[in-house]
This record gives sequence, structure tokens and C-alpha cells, in this order.
Amino acid sequence: MPTNKTKTLSTRTEKTINTSRRNLLKGGVAAGLIASAGTSLLTACGGSSASAKWKPKKTVIVILENRSFKELIGSTDMPYLNQLAAASALLTKSYAAPTPYNIIPTGGVPLAADAKNLTTTAWTIGAKFIHALPARGSQTNYFYQFAGHNQGFVPDWFQQPGSGRLASAALPAYQDQYGNTLVDANGKPAPSFKGEIGLSNELVTSFSNVSLPFTTPNLGAAIIEQGLSFATFSESLPYPSYNDKAFNPTGVADGYARRHNPAINWINFSIYAKTIASDKLRFTLPVSCNLAMTNTVDPDGTKYPGFIVDKDGKTASFDALPTVSLVVPNNMDNIHTGTLIAADAWLKANIKPYADWAAANDALLIVTTDEDGFTDASNGIANVGTDTLISQYYPGKGGSYMYGMDNITTMFFGPSNRIKAGQFATRVDHLNVLATVLDMYGALDKFTADFRTVWSSATHPINPKWPGGTDSVRQNELASQLNNLKPITEVLAA
Repeated sequence: MPTNKTKTLSTRTEKTINTSRRNLLKGGVAAGLIASAGTSLLTACGGSSASAKWKPKKTVIVILENRSFKELIGSTDMPYLNQLAAASALLTKSYAAPTPYNIIPTGGVPLAADAKNLTTTAWTIGAKFIHALPARGSQTNYFYQFAGHNQGFVPDWFQQPGSGRLASAALPAYQDQYGNTLVDANGKPAPSFKGEIGLSNELVTSFSNVSLPFTTPNLGAAIIEQGLSFATFSESLPYPSYNDKAFNPTGVADGYARRHNPAINWINFSIYAKTIASDKLRFTLPVSCNLAMTNTVDPDGTKYPGFIVDKDGKTASFDALPTVSLVVPNNMDNIHTGTLIAADAWLKANIKPYADWAAANDALLIVTTDEDGFTDASNGIANVGTDTLISQYYPGKGGSYMYGMDNITTMFFGPSNRIKAGQFATRVDHLNVLATVLDMYGALDKFTADFRTVWSSATHPINPKWPGGTDSVRQNELASQLNNLKPITEVLAA
């Protein structure tokens, strides 16, 4: 276990890693995923919607970035987070979702004979994969957290039919939509690096092949359909109708990132000029759900509140929060680009007041991360792409960003008569956390039914060119997702 000094990089170094990661994702080698259902990664986590009796007065879900459990829990750079964890139900075997969901690949990582000459090198395949692959990049994990599904988006080193981002228009389909290794006519590894071959973190409104807004089941719509309220609070978002890729306020090196704001993809902005079918309209969200931490003013003059501030910037009570809130710090405060110390200070300043209030007012706080940081090497380590970057900055760690999965930090905090403080070793992922919140507010059964209907449709709801629900792999994914949309009831005291 490295010391906190070696674990915590300077802001400059961390920024280099994350900036480089975004670039190197585009050149990663495809992993092989085959159309076969893997066994469930999870143990039983609870029963049906009737199992959760507590309906929190408010629920706030805070999402941090790109760190494994061992990097945060026990770190002296994050005293407040660890203080909170000690008083929480801390899930020691919580994971980001795999993608395609719970499908174990055949083959192994492609290895370049000459990693510096990828267009001409010879390739071999490593040892057989033993577990499913991680959902990458961040945006895909936020989709799993918010909607229980990757919405059809995959890591940048997967080829997605219909994405418009294939390696080459003339290149034969040597890799399928499930990440099967690119091979030549003789079945030998032959990946191409002529261009981007995925559509993950790069989702922006300019991709005409992507149908925005999404009209699929999601946390916000499910809560609203229960007659309750929902909003997402994104630090550094300039105003609710802002729909560009990123925004950095003056003095902020790395601010708001659209890819870390899942709810925005379910908003029918006027620029889309989209008529939504009546049976899908209930899955969309109003612009008023898309809020900043501070109060903001839209270009049309409409004033909007922030997190614990009203539309005029005056301090508001926690009672004024929506029933369920999703809170995402900017990239300097969520550990994406900034330091552990900065993230802990942000949590103490912005979330501790709510946590203290929640403990005394029958409310809930959930803190989690989108994905891991250091990853395991059991699936093998590529000698190209992001795996090379990680080995460069973290010598001796031996992890694989593209193919490995570490546990992440997930904790539930609330009144002592509602939440059991302690550590829980049940294996869970993003779908279980989502199901727990839906269950608490009586929305899980309806969400599950909608989820089954939408994702079993023969036509993919995001892009009709992508494989739909009649595809065998999609069917296997759906069965596994429905099996794991189960609440984590053992953390509840009552």
C-alpha cells in the first residue's frame, strides 16, 4: 500500500494524467466481449419494493471521480470523508458497472510487439479474460448510476455499429459491438488505430446519429412520476439551458463537464426541435432539473435556485431541496483533476452541513465515485493506450485501466435509527445503489417494468442502427440487469 504522499499526486501531475487519459482512450486496443451471459457479479442484495420501509425526507447523492476504495478510505488527505465513512454504512465491495453488462469476454488483451509503431506492429493475445470489462469512460458510468444502463455507449476502444466513429469507413468490421478483438481474415489480432472507434465520453449535441433527448427510464423521471421532486446540481454549470461540452469559470482550470451530468441528456432542449411520443414523454426532464450549486440566471432571464440557495442567492433551508438530488462537483473538486485534499475540503464545506442536518432530520446522504482509479491486473495489462499511461505514472502498480476493475467507495449516511454504521461486504454496483433509492420512494417496481419494456424493444431507443433488444447479447445483458436492480437493504436499520 503506497504512502499518502506517493498516492496523492500534485494538481499538475493529476491534471496531466486525466488530460492524457482522455486522449489515450481514443487509441486503446479493443477488448474481446462475446455474446455469452456471464454469471452475476452480485450476491442477493434484497427483495422487492416492499422490502424498504424508510422513505427519507430528502436524499442527496454525491458523485466523485476516478478513485479506488484503497485510495480514499484511510487516506490522511481526506479526513472529513473518512470521518463520514466511519459513521456510515460503508460498502467495501462496491463496483462500477461492467459493460456490456456482466458479459465475460473471450480471448485476452491484445499486446503489441512494438507499442511505438501500432499501425505496423504484430499482435498477440494475452491470457484468457476471467471477468467482465469495466464501463469506461466516466459518462458511461454516470449513465449506469442514473439510468441502470449504458444507453448503448461503450468505451472508446470498442467499435459501435452506427456510432459514426469507426476506425475507418473502408475498414471491415473486424470488431463487433460487444468488443470482440479486432482480427484479420485468418482470426489473427489486427487492431487499427486510424481513428476513434467508440462513442463514450465524446457524447455532445453535434452527433446527429445520437437521438437526444433520451427517452428511457431514469432516476429523475421515476421520482417525479411518484409525485416527488428531483434535480441535479452541477458545480460551475453557468445556467440550466447551457448545453455545451464544458465550462470553466474564471480562475477554474477544469470546471463543469457535460459528460459528468447524466440528467442533461433527458432534457428536450428547444434546439433539438424534437416532438416526443406521448408514451415516452414521461421519461424526459424539464430544464428546471438542471441546476448549478449557486443560483443562476438563464439567457431568457429566468432565475433558478442552487444547492441551499434560492433563485435570488439567499440561503435556503435543506427542506427546500428536491426529494432526490444528484450533486456533482466540478473537475477541480471531484478528484478528476484536483487533489484529494481539495475534494475533502469541498465536501466539508458543501456537504457536511447537509450530512449533519440529515442525521437529525430523517434524511439520507450517499457518497460514491463513478469508477475506480488503480485497477486489478487479473484480466491482463495492455502495453498500449491508457494502461501504458497508468504504468508510467504509477510504477509497480500493475493495474489495467482498460480491462481491470477495483472496488470503489460507496457509503450511506443518515440517522442512526435508519442506517447501520459499519462495513458491509456484499458485492454491489451502480445498479444496486440506483435500485435502493428508487425502492425507498416506491418507484422501483414501475422503473423495473419500464426498463424491461424499453430495453427489450427490437429498435434501440437511442440509435436505431445499434443492436436492439432482440439481439442475443442485449437479451443476456437485460436479464442480468433486471436481476441486479435490487436494493441494498442490509444497510437499513429499519
